[in-house]
Amino acid sequence: MNLAQVQDRFLAGILDEAAEWPAQWDARMARGLAVYRENHRHALMEAMQSTFERTRRWVGDAAFAAAAAHHLILRPPTGWTLDAIGDGFPATAAALFPRDPEVGDLAALEWAMHCAFTAADGGCLDLDAWRAATCGFTADDWAGMRLRPGPALVVLDVDSDCVGLWRALADDGASPPPPPTGRAACAIVWREGWQPVCCLATRVEGEALRRIAAGMPYGALCEWLLGQAATPEEAAREAGRMLAWWLQSGLLAEVSSPSAGDHGPP
Repeated sequence: MNLAQVQDRFLAGILDEAAEWPAQWDARMARGLAVYRENHRHALMEAMQSTFERTRRWVGDAAFAAAAAHHLILRPPTGWTLDAIGDGFPATAAALFPRDPEVGDLAALEWAMHCAFTAADGGCLDLDAWRAATCGFTADDWAGMRLRPGPALVVLDVDSDCVGLWRALADDGASPPPPPTGRAACAIVWREGWQPVCCLATRVEGEALRRIAAGMPYGALCEWLLGQAATPEEAAREAGRMLAWWLQSGLLAEVSSPSAGDHGPP
């Protein structure tokens, strides 16, 4: 048996107590492997608790430990970093707590915040850069304008005020908040500098951000908003409000037009 085969057997023994052992491994080795196995499991659970800290506080230690173990059995980690260990856990939480939609929403929000922290840097289109980039735009430029959000942006469809719940659970010593009111909304996650941030928005605004991120020109977005609003005036106001908020909040990284080329932060 070569070194690679020994390593494979050792890893299999850590992950599965019923894995087949080499004949030369004795009881002393079994005891040592049990220590490695316990340390491995402890590290995985600590990583899950750290990533989904507020979800754990909301459902309680015992319920979270059971849900995390269930997830790790169904989806054992295969990557090289513990940063990826929570991938898929929001869906697991939603399936395990079907009568409590805020649990899956909260887990999804925490996972999005976690991913936003490690997302690539994408710059930020501030108001001065925006004015410089758009000062010479024609009507066709405005219609064909494309906006690129930063790489940390995530838009989640949620059925509860998970953002309010996330904020209420920030203090581990505080009394548990009341269950959030159920309502169809979007949780928007992005990064300000190095800090992940979030807010609750309407489904219309969340879909608008998704369309912009997918490359929809601003003029086409305004036409889409026209179909969502009661009047053309309302659609125009909403398009302007959204654009102003995206800029002020630092969600956008770049603006481009068909004639002016690409423009980003100076």
